Amino acid sequence: MSVCKKDKIVPANPQNPQNISLCDSNKECQSWLDCTDGVCKESDYADVGEACTFDYQCTNDLVCSNGICKASLTTCQSPSDCSFSNYCSSTSKVCIPRLNNGDLCTDDESCPAHSLCNIKCIAKFSLEHGALCNDDLLCDISQGLECDNGACAYTNLTKTLTPSSRNCSNSNTDCYNGQETCICSTGVDEYTGFCFATSPLTKSQILSCGSSKKNFYDCLTDKSCLYYYNQDVPKSCQLQKCGALFCDCKRQCSWEYDTDSQGKNCGGQSVSSHQGTCQYLGYSISSSLSSNSLISMRQKKNDNDNTNGVSVIFVISFFLIYHSVDGEGCESTSQRICSRNGETCNSVYGESSFKCVDGSFCNKLKICEAQKKEGESCDKYQDRQCLDWLSCVNGTCIEEHYAALGESCKTSEQCYRGTCFNGKCLKPNCNVNDDCDYFSYCSYKNDEDICRPRLEDGTTCNQKHDICMPHSICGFDSKCIPKYSLGLNRNCTDQEECDVSQGLRCSSLDGACVYRNLTFTPTSPSFNCSASHCDNQEEDCVCSERGDTGHCLPRYEFTKAQILSCGSQTKSLTVVVNFVAIIESANGNTIEIILAPTVPTRPLIITKVYANILAILFKVHPPLSLFHQYSLQSSFYHPCFFKKVKIYSLKIEKNHSVYVDSDHNQKIYLCGTYRMNHRILLYICLTIIFLSTSTTCVYSQLTQCTSSNQKCIEVGQSCSLCQPAITSGGSCSTTNECQGWLECLGGICVEADYGQFQDNCTEDYQCTGNLACMHGKCGNPNPTCTSDYQCQYSDYCVNGTCISRIKDGESCVTDNSCLEQSTCNFKTCIPRYSVALNQPCYHLSYSCDVSKGLVCSNSVCVLSNLTKTLTPSNINCSSTQCFNSLDNYEQCVCKEGTTNTGECYPRYPTTKHQILLCGSRQKALYKCLADNQCYFGTADTISSCQMKYCSKEYCESKSTCLWGYDVGRVDPGCGGNTAFDSLQQTCQYLGYSVIPNDLSSSDSSSLDSSDSSTSTPSHSHIISISLIPTFIFTILLVVVSIFQK
Repeated sequence: MSVCKKDKIVPANPQNPQNISLCDSNKECQSWLDCTDGVCKESDYADVGEACTFDYQCTNDLVCSNGICKASLTTCQSPSDCSFSNYCSSTSKVCIPRLNNGDLCTDDESCPAHSLCNIKCIAKFSLEHGALCNDDLLCDISQGLECDNGACAYTNLTKTLTPSSRNCSNSNTDCYNGQETCICSTGVDEYTGFCFATSPLTKSQILSCGSSKKNFYDCLTDKSCLYYYNQDVPKSCQLQKCGALFCDCKRQCSWEYDTDSQGKNCGGQSVSSHQGTCQYLGYSISSSLSSNSLISMRQKKNDNDNTNGVSVIFVISFFLIYHSVDGEGCESTSQRICSRNGETCNSVYGESSFKCVDGSFCNKLKICEAQKKEGESCDKYQDRQCLDWLSCVNGTCIEEHYAALGESCKTSEQCYRGTCFNGKCLKPNCNVNDDCDYFSYCSYKNDEDICRPRLEDGTTCNQKHDICMPHSICGFDSKCIPKYSLGLNRNCTDQEECDVSQGLRCSSLDGACVYRNLTFTPTSPSFNCSASHCDNQEEDCVCSERGDTGHCLPRYEFTKAQILSCGSQTKSLTVVVNFVAIIESANGNTIEIILAPTVPTRPLIITKVYANILAILFKVHPPLSLFHQYSLQSSFYHPCFFKKVKIYSLKIEKNHSVYVDSDHNQKIYLCGTYRMNHRILLYICLTIIFLSTSTTCVYSQLTQCTSSNQKCIEVGQSCSLCQPAITSGGSCSTTNECQGWLECLGGICVEADYGQFQDNCTEDYQCTGNLACMHGKCGNPNPTCTSDYQCQYSDYCVNGTCISRIKDGESCVTDNSCLEQSTCNFKTCIPRYSVALNQPCYHLSYSCDVSKGLVCSNSVCVLSNLTKTLTPSNINCSSTQCFNSLDNYEQCVCKEGTTNTGECYPRYPTTKHQILLCGSRQKALYKCLADNQCYFGTADTISSCQMKYCSKEYCESKSTCLWGYDVGRVDPGCGGNTAFDSLQQTCQYLGYSVIPNDLSSSDSSSLDSSDSSTSTPSHSHIISISLIPTFIFTILLVVVSIFQK
């Protein structure tokens, strides 16, 4: 097998350990190999439990450990983290056994591999004609069946194909449908193409394809091959154990050539990726309908097939049109016959300029013309008419997306983010966290896109979302914790949790912080890696200035001294933001960066400053992401980063923005981007090493917060204290200072994000999601909708239009098509919590009658299981963990009057009485919301619909069903204050009790009257105490060194 390279046929690089094949791109390797680190390798093919030698051989994020591919974390994040017989539970994030075929199910993932959920788990391609179905893959394709209107039926053969007379190489509309592609009529005619089918269309072809595909999937099931996530390489499970059936399936069902080798320009065809693999394994790649040459069957009707007289074109060929031998000329898949400026071209106007040389485009007269410069006119949307780094905007070639937020602009197209307003790039909304300031993140709740305050340490968080402070991380127990704060053997899920200053890392096997492995052996310094490769994947070959020799440098620290030095510096990194000014010296070689802390009461103690001025040179204009990692260059040897390269000294523009950015080495920089011209981007980074100090509060300083008007916060003190919360209209710096139902917006505590469609308002921030205040009412400022909240209560959003919801008892497909407080249960809308005992249920959370103590298990409503063993009250959880901490069922709270003794307490009802009371109140709440047409997703403020009309039901439900008071301040370390959380503050303000004193903690009877071991520790109420660490900051001036040109 060969590939085209520089107008010559060259042998594709084999994978041979004794003769390593070097490469620059995947195209130079055999079709089943990837060009990895300059070498052709089989990669991404081994699933969980399969053999491996290196990480790159494992699929997705799996790692190779002890010769086996394993998940990198103790919890699973995706289905590929689990073995063939298990799946990833969406609730516990643990791999658990799959169901058996025939078992009731709610989703495909819980069924066996290569089976689907159709009320019950059913093997793919197993249903007969007329059987009920919800997916084409369920029907027996060997009989030519597909799922049509909910039942298996024979495939429709009436598809209209493109006439053979249509020249698709010179047409904007291309072929009629997606099952055809355009190929050249002959091997030499580049200007004439016709459409040919890429998949079976006649009865005999469909049956042959169906049989081969079913046989292949049966083999995958028998041989326990997952197949979903890995690549089709010779070492993969599907090719090792089912290779013949795989190739037969591809041969019968996939007729495409290599799509990279064909297109509007036509030209030579080559063997596709899977064809090359099958040919290598010794299997045929020729369809039974093809010959060794291109076969064109035009307007041919098969008497045995029902094509309804439609013109059908079948072109089947799996061989090279040109059979060149190694060393002979060929047409490269990327090379095209080019014309110079002034010469004719054959490109359709507005499409790719593949017929013109670089720097030119094919104009309306089919003449190659030089691309336009900045400011010159162009045809609308035709970026190809402009130089490569320019875009055609409103008929003019301009430079786009280079100005960061706050920088100067003339048009919005020049802004990297946001829009141009009063000569500055501004962004009222956000798309990613980078759009927000240091102390905020981009919230996507209810399809909104606004910046919200990040969570303080100790607050409950979600590990899927980066919402903790930038110097913190969402830890193992779903609480925000300082990065690198966990000691030896503490449970962890992320490397940034463990104390790197002690040389610790998070072990994916143990799920705990362990010491780093020091068995790394670096390549000999005398070894010339420019002629070969380094001994370790963790090393880079750094060339000498002449380029003829190279030596290996490790990418990371590998000695104990380096690890501890790097870890200590990494742990002490922080960033102070709020850019003030950049002042250039008279000689133009030195800059002074003036910074100010965001919170004036938190000065910064700087112990060491590194300043790097980096210039990144581009051949063309930088892409949209100015922070894309090309090759960041450092001006010094750092314990965490070894590479040292040339530094460019350039004059710096004044008064540009400063940003926070993190690289893959987990170091935090204060960075600014400076555009010198369209080819040079100057990148300034300040790595600030600071001394963090914290003060431990003694218990005598602590006071329990007992009023809804008190909050446990730190405002200028060394410790968090209970003090009055700021009321509506008061000045604030963070939301935590305001009353529980208020937010700090623009330095003022206000009610926000509560107004539904057509609710009264005076400001935009009062309206939920993407609604805006229009003529005193919350309304949709856009002509189309993107979420249900932009429609009136009785409607929901479908494809940008608000349409009426389906009433209870009527057929449905999705939940949001039903009424707001109803759910779609097996294609019928029903009120929430209305399914009785032993009746089928679809939703785990909303179907079964919770007032009767029912839960949905295996698609049937059953009584709640009360057999969970709780942690004994004599266990001190401040030094260990609760029995049920993994599923968040219990939490560690401090005993009253202590700072270091904790007791495990259940977070949810556990006894029969508690479960029934919680369920009854929860059901009553949703009924009240439905009766008063209140959405449930708006903010729970005192002016919201749910609190105006259903405050009694709301507060009773919350106090009965959610027992963690201030769960954000519960920590195994104890020590700190207990404050009412926002829900309790709101309810207490409205006059409702927040203490669930009507719950009997001694009632341990189960719902089926059997005795169980669920007795709870005796608590009159919950006390949650935590220590809020404080950092004391001073100094504010950084001078960047002078660099020579």
